[in-house]
Amino acid sequence: MADAERSRRLRVVFFGSGAFGLPTLEMLRDNHDLSLVVSQPARPAGRGKKLTSTPVAQWIVENASDTPVVTPELISTKNAVEDVLAQGADVIVVIAYGQKIPASIYESSPCINLHGSVLPKWRGAAPIHRAILGGDTHTGVCVIHVVEKMDAGNVITASTLHIDQGWTTSELHDELARQGPACVRKVLDAIGAQLSIAGHVQNDAHVFYARKIHREDAWIDFGRSSDECRRRINGLSPSPGVAVRCGRIEFKVVRSVTADADIMPQAASGQLVDVVRGRVRCGDFRDLVMLQVQPTGKHVMNWEDFARGYPLSACETLVSVQPIKS
Repeated sequence: MADAERSRRLRVVFFGSGAFGLPTLEMLRDNHDLSLVVSQPARPAGRGKKLTSTPVAQWIVENASDTPVVTPELISTKNAVEDVLAQGADVIVVIAYGQKIPASIYESSPCINLHGSVLPKWRGAAPIHRAILGGDTHTGVCVIHVVEKMDAGNVITASTLHIDQGWTTSELHDELARQGPACVRKVLDAIGAQLSIAGHVQNDAHVFYARKIHREDAWIDFGRSSDECRRRINGLSPSPGVAVRCGRIEFKVVRSVTADADIMPQAASGQLVDVVRGRVRCGDFRDLVMLQVQPTGKHVMNWEDFARGYPLSACETLVSVQPIKS
């Protein structure tokens, strides 16, 4: 593709709310003309329930204050649709917006979505959580066409990465977000050069659904394998988090890895077999190693610091409890 074609600036309308879209939003600001940003309305957040704008809306105020932002309660309303159509966009980019885009918008211009998995695996609300919970060794991002059915449009391009055993959902989220700009820019370059972005049809036989994560999902059973326990802890971190009780002490386990058992071969599932190294025996007679924890009302800390400051004893049993609000 010639440099002149590659550098063509497009008129872009961006739909997004979550932090996942911020790296791509920055790329769009620097390389194209952001004519409008559409985000979710401000909502009460935190312990004080202070009205808080979305990460995208906050970013625009701080980094692209000349770009107009609208925050309709429903994007399907007549006024909201007219705001978008009035821009005459060359392309509409959707990333973690939080509402279904109506046909009157996605049929008006090329409308693409950056999704946090390589579709058709993990369609739905929580693809990053589900990749870790499901034990995937690889995942990625893809750019698809927005269509009526959620996450079912043709895949235009994709990028993959290896999932490290110790990564939490938060870290995987950030790694995938950093892959977004290159994927989206590749598609926008093709649009600017008037090349096809038809993509390929998803194979419905390979669809997995990424059901939304709820607070009720935040449990752990140390009678299961050490790898399943690791996936639950890392996949639900930082939110809602997996919380346990050891004696009278409650804490979230924030990060973990697995290891072969090297002491106390007859220990029961859930038993703290090594206080110094934070090892818990699991149902497959291997150990879960707790690397980071968060005591009630405290910040996240390494296990070694936690063990020095709290009265823990080997042979105590860890019990799953409802996650602590931090």
